[in-house]
Amino acid sequence: MEPASKVGGDLFDVFFVDSRTLFVCIGDVSGHGIAAALFMVRVIGLLRILAMDTLQPEKILETLNDRLCIGNDANLFVTLFCGFLDVQTGSLVYSNGGHCAPIVCADGEAALLPLPKGRLVGAAAGRKYSSMQRDLAVGETLFCYTDGVTEAENHAGVPFSEEGCLESLRRDVQSPLPALLDSLHKQVVSHTGSKVLVDDCTMLALRREQTTEE
Repeated sequence: MEPASKVGGDLFDVFFVDSRTLFVCIGDVSGHGIAAALFMVRVIGLLRILAMDTLQPEKILETLNDRLCIGNDANLFVTLFCGFLDVQTGSLVYSNGGHCAPIVCADGEAALLPLPKGRLVGAAAGRKYSSMQRDLAVGETLFCYTDGVTEAENHAGVPFSEEGCLESLRRDVQSPLPALLDSLHKQVVSHTGSKVLVDDCTMLALRREQTTEE
C-alpha cells in the first residue's frame, strides 16, 4: 500500500475466521485525505465484525452498505472486493461492489477473475449483492489491486492498464510474492516517470500452497 498523500483511502485486510477459512478484502474509498481515511477505518472495523458473523460475502456487502449509508453526510462510498478462501480445498467464494477485477495467474498464464454484479458500497441503502465461486488450484496466485495501479498514467496520459498488470504477472508469476509485488510496483513507477503517484496504490497477492492434513 502506497498512499498518494500522507493519508489514504485504500484498504485491505486478510485474516482467518476459523482454522481453515481466510477472509480477504481490498477496497478504495472515494476521494482523498482525512475524510477518506476516516471512512476507510470505519469500513475496516465493520468488515472485521461482519466477517466473523457470516461466511456469505454478499450478505457482508449488503449489511456494510446499509450501515455506511447511516450518517454519511460527506456522501463517500467505497469500491470493495471480498471473499472467503478455504485454504484446504482452495474454494474461493467472493462478492464485489464496483471494484477492479482481481487477476488469477499460474504457469505463465494470467486472466481476470469473473465478477458478480455489484454497485458501489455506501452510496445508496437497500442494494443487493451476489456471490460467485472459483477453486484456486495449488500454485495459483490471486492478485488484487486498486485502480491507482491500472490508472497510473505516463506523461502522454496512457494508463498502466489491466493489460500491463497481466503482462507483468505472466512474467513474474513464479517469483516469491514479495518479489512479485515489488517488481510490479517498480513497473508502475517507471511507467509514470514519477516517484510520487497521483492516486493511492494498493496491491495484495495470495498464493495457494500445498497443505497437509494431520
